[in-house]
Amino acid sequence: MSITVKFSKKENGFPRVKFVFKEDLKRGRINGFDTGKIFKGSEFKGDLFQFFPLRISEERTYFLLMGGGERAKFNGDSAFKAGSFLTIKLKELGFRNVELMVDFLERDEKLVLEFFSGIFYGDYENDFFKSQKKENNLTVYIASSSHDKVFRKLIDVSRKIGVNVNLCREFVDLPANHINPITFVDRVKKLLKGSDVKVDLLRLKEIEKYNLNLIKAVSGGSFVEPRLLILEYKNSKDRPIAFIGKGVTFDSGGLNLKPTAHIEDMKTDMAGGAVVFSLIKLLSELKVKANVIGIIPLVENLPGNQATKPGDVFISHSGKSVEILNTDAEGRLILADGIGFSKRFNPSMIVSIATLTGSAVVALGTLRCAIFSKNEDVIDIFKRVGDEIGEKLWPLPMDDEYGEELKSDIADIKNIGSSRFGGAILGAKFLENFSEDTPFVHLDIAGVSDLKSKKPYAPKGGTGFGVRLLYNFMREYK
Repeated sequence: MSITVKFSKKENGFPRVKFVFKEDLKRGRINGFDTGKIFKGSEFKGDLFQFFPLRISEERTYFLLMGGGERAKFNGDSAFKAGSFLTIKLKELGFRNVELMVDFLERDEKLVLEFFSGIFYGDYENDFFKSQKKENNLTVYIASSSHDKVFRKLIDVSRKIGVNVNLCREFVDLPANHINPITFVDRVKKLLKGSDVKVDLLRLKEIEKYNLNLIKAVSGGSFVEPRLLILEYKNSKDRPIAFIGKGVTFDSGGLNLKPTAHIEDMKTDMAGGAVVFSLIKLLSELKVKANVIGIIPLVENLPGNQATKPGDVFISHSGKSVEILNTDAEGRLILADGIGFSKRFNPSMIVSIATLTGSAVVALGTLRCAIFSKNEDVIDIFKRVGDEIGEKLWPLPMDDEYGEELKSDIADIKNIGSSRFGGAILGAKFLENFSEDTPFVHLDIAGVSDLKSKKPYAPKGGTGFGVRLLYNFMREYK
């Protein structure tokens, strides 16, 4: 399916989509119609995700009424979800053309941006391998007489946001026999061809040359060689921000093999890498004034005759020795080498994003992402923009005392703690060791990178969480 947004200064007879808030129902009339009569016997209360088709007569255009909830609570988060829900509902009902009355957005630029980002976000179907695909092109006409350049620009930006978030979702949803370290790179190169993003790649020989031994160690059990993907987008003279995205295209746990009921979803363990790629592609398309480095270490973590064994010790790219006591704590290993490698670009800040720990999910569930940093100002920016767009975060502590648990008897550091407590924190503390004196932020997206069941605004599968968050962070951070 594809969505097209067009502008029209006159009514064209298509069904008209109108958002209705709870306050509208209390007034008793909507567009001149008595709400008491319209909704008599109906459960429609104007709640978000409620839908009510209203046919005035056989001869006249009918309305598609969408609930918006309470007007005062209609923010960027609810606007985004409402837009996505609208697209999904229109697809479900087979509409091809509708008019959208945009008065409910009140020309608020943030609401316009988030709502239309949601419209395009809803244009996603995880049906890559189905023999019967849904074909339903939809054109949304903007029912407004004032289509100024700002409004049109916002919709164009929204389209690029929605498309790139959906690209991230596609990477996450594709199975591991279609996305591995090599095919991930091939797809990225194809999608960035002709852009102003510089793409560099380290293959196995270069990985060995640069002593990226932790990346090599994690990939040892797989016949698919590891890769280190380097993306550079430079549209500013500022020092770059380095984004490091975990790219484990399938995580079996290695010799510490994951059990059934946990291993089946491990194709999604490269979500952090997909976020970094999609973010940089989006920044490039929107010509954002920024200097960004993307580092994506790509591996498969499998048991095999050359797989890393619990207790093995490797020297990382940064020179620190690492005792690997659990091969299923592999994401932090490849990120450590990625972080160490990023230092050659002299970044002003390093941000890692990864489906790193089950502990983060235990602590925060599937609503919020865990954020770790010693910079309270940076955390505040992340939290504010996250709350505004619905990609919410919660800070977890980074006290130095936590690092005591990572001390090894035979190496500089070990990859797991001495107990099962505070696992998400220990993962972040491990990574902090490799950022050294560079300001560091870690986002653990394990609970938010995919949905285990469908929502009114999204199907089961990849969410693309992080692309919009990091884009908005880059717009706010100075």
